Amino acid sequence: MKALIVILAAALVACGGTSSSTSTAPYRPACPDGVWNGTACVPYGAGASTVKLGKSALKEGQLDEALRKFKMAIDQGPHAYETIVHLYEQLGIASAYRDDEAGALLAFGRLLLIAPGHLLSYQLSPTATDKFEEARRSSAASPNPTLAVTWPDDLDVARPIPIEIEVVADPAKMLTAATLYVRDPSQKKTPAKAVDVVLAPRGQRTAITLPALGGDTARRLSLNLVARDRSNSEVLLWASSEQPRTLRVGYTPPTPLWKKPWPYITGGSVLVVGVSALVYVLVRPPPDTVDGGGTLPSLR
Repeated sequence: MKALIVILAAALVACGGTSSSTSTAPYRPACPDGVWNGTACVPYGAGASTVKLGKSALKEGQLDEALRKFKMAIDQGPHAYETIVHLYEQLGIASAYRDDEAGALLAFGRLLLIAPGHLLSYQLSPTATDKFEEARRSSAASPNPTLAVTWPDDLDVARPIPIEIEVVADPAKMLTAATLYVRDPSQKKTPAKAVDVVLAPRGQRTAITLPALGGDTARRLSLNLVARDRSNSEVLLWASSEQPRTLRVGYTPPTPLWKKPWPYITGGSVLVVGVSALVYVLVRPPPDTVDGGGTLPSLR
């Protein structure tokens, strides 16, 4: 009988009697005009307004006031990416005009870490553009901050989507966290979903798993990522909401029943069970006694 139980258990396993689950990253609402503080969307800091005041002072030739505003704005984060780029650009220009060479090189150097392809307007005085070019030559000696976002080629709508994020280069050690934004490009009016991750140190990978899309057709997803520093300011963009990366997710039609292996496995298991039961009956030893009962046939 024990052999029969073992065979039945094996048949259940062959038919898919066990299952496994994969944990998926929780989506949260995107924050179009602010940042996520861990529980809710909150506005960016006051830095953008202060930069605007500093720029007005700079235009009027009030260099000391402009510098004071720009330096004040640094601590008024968290900053949107556009704000922090504009902040260090204007701080570098004001420092150059104030003949603060070290300050200008420092500000422009920070600007080029955050926006490596940034260019100054050449309508500015050479006092500023020359310092910017010097900072750019200096920054060329070190790698740009770089993130790699990867996924497998054989994605399917029926399966969760594994994503890996790696810090490839981070010379200033400013990349600490990131938010991956996920959109369905076929639903343009539907807001993006966001997944927050803590970035692993350079050379290691942060793995997340997005929920399976489901459905009976191939799909596409649009992805972009924003990396942040310790103050939660946005300091690196991987793609963008305007120019996202496209992730293609395939669809595999279900296998027809007659092509699936499990009917044959099940049939074979039942056959084994039947044969085992028959063998058990045939080799069972006869009993020592025979139970009585019933009536004898009449001799008439």
